[in-house]
Amino acid sequence: MRRLLTGTALVSMLVLAGCGGNDDNAPTPTPVPTPIPTQAVTGSVASDGICQVTIPDDWVNDGTGRGQTSLGDSWVVFGGAIASDDAWSRAIALVKSQVENQDATIDETDTSITVLQPAGRGYLYRERFGSQYCEFSVRTNSDRADDVVTVWKTVADSIAPVKS
Repeated sequence: MRRLLTGTALVSMLVLAGCGGNDDNAPTPTPVPTPIPTQAVTGSVASDGICQVTIPDDWVNDGTGRGQTSLGDSWVVFGGAIASDDAWSRAIALVKSQVENQDATIDETDTSITVLQPAGRGYLYRERFGSQYCEFSVRTNSDRADDVVTVWKTVADSIAPVKS
């Protein structure tokens, strides 16, 4: 008798479990991939005394805003004064003229410029902060994969003037 009650209870639970839910026959929506947000770099602050970035723990920082990435690529962070909008425009024009024959990808806004060399062979990010600018760049002699360039971009996203 006990087995019969246990068996009946089990069958009843399975039947009832199938009774709920949505009765419309609409197809299940296809999931849309969500881009993975750029993660902030955890590590140490590197500075030239004017500007700073946060670099990964496995990068070498020589203490003057220069160093090497974990792959041996050279990186630099530095900053300076910008006297006027005209001076900023000239500085951006100079950057663009220096890379115009290199097939580099250039992205420009009113307050920044990003230059990515073909095959990940170099990266530059310069941003204006009022009357000063900050620049972060990486130089390499080797092709670098997208995931390496993504780390460079994440470091550049942390750029800021040193707070007094």
